[in-house]
Amino acid sequence: MKKVFFMVLIFFGTLSISEAQNPSDITDDKVKEAVEKVSESQYVRIPKKDYDAIIENQITVLVNKKINTLIALVVAAIGLFSGLSLFQNIKSKNSIKEDMMSRISGLKNEMTSELQGFIEKITESNIEPRFKNYEKFVELEVRNVKSESQTLLVQIQEEMKRVVEERKRMKEYIMDSEFQLVQNAVNTKTYSKEDLIIGERLLRDLEAHNPDSPKIPSLVDLLSYVYYAQKSYKELNQLIDKYSDSNLSSNTYINAALTAIYDYHNYASEDKKIKALDYLDRSLQITQAYGEALGLKLEIFMMDYTRNEKPEVKKEAVANAEAVIENILTSASDIPSYETIYRLSRDISLESYQNLIDALYDLFKPEMEEMLARANKYDLQRGRQGFTLAAITTKGNGA
Repeated sequence: MKKVFFMVLIFFGTLSISEAQNPSDITDDKVKEAVEKVSESQYVRIPKKDYDAIIENQITVLVNKKINTLIALVVAAIGLFSGLSLFQNIKSKNSIKEDMMSRISGLKNEMTSELQGFIEKITESNIEPRFKNYEKFVELEVRNVKSESQTLLVQIQEEMKRVVEERKRMKEYIMDSEFQLVQNAVNTKTYSKEDLIIGERLLRDLEAHNPDSPKIPSLVDLLSYVYYAQKSYKELNQLIDKYSDSNLSSNTYINAALTAIYDYHNYASEDKKIKALDYLDRSLQITQAYGEALGLKLEIFMMDYTRNEKPEVKKEAVANAEAVIENILTSASDIPSYETIYRLSRDISLESYQNLIDALYDLFKPEMEEMLARANKYDLQRGRQGFTLAAITTKGNGA
């Protein structure tokens, strides 16, 4: 605004100078007025020639004076406005800088907008079609890679199945070999501590590989022999309790009963007697009229009979033994008699058991001889020689 005002003043000043410097612009009225002023102040009677010269000189002086005055005013105005302009320039330096920065920023934004529009235009007209073609190419490549990957995945899966099957067969082969090793050791009674370790490890592997494997109860049966032979009674009882819901064999419970009978025989622990009879009953539930279990029951009852002086205890022991013998002899098969005699014939070789078997023979002599006869009948049918009377008593001499 100040700049505009300054320019207007210069314009009018210049215009005044222009008017003062053109003598042709002086009108007749002005000349006449000047003449009158000169005449009134300088009135003298002079010749016409001199009068005209004086008039002309006065007019010239008057015009020059006016021109000089206007020039001085214009020069002063120019100086004034030049100073004001310099002060304004110094004062507004920062505002000019800010204005320039604002303009530059606006120009930058404008150029950025134009550049963005240009890029978008190029993208729509040129890049996008190419990108679409490239996208189709990538899609095709991905489809090919996916197909190849799928084929490779199928091959890998088939190979993994084959490896798993091979590993499974190898694992089963190792477990079968270890099972056979333990079984041979038990059957030949050549088992050792190492065989027990192998059997325990194999049992864990079978549980992890196939909890329903039929080898588990068979292996428990084999381990029960080893535990009993090594007098690991606690471990054997724990084994039986752990697998009591499995299809354990009657011999497994026989071996467990033997551990309890051993304690009852040596320490007269009533709870061991109850436990032994419980194991024997479980064995009989699996194999009815199993002579091994029945023979051990007779030995337990004879322990009660020979160790107690109380008539009621002796009477109960005799009654229990009589019930067992009757069960054996009323069987349609000779096998219970054979199995019972076979059990007694092995135990009578133990000095601590001889008095028990002799007491049984003394109490039930006719029944025991009948049982021996039926056992020999079954044994002879298999081509064997049978048992002698020494199988059921230490007092006899006969065959």
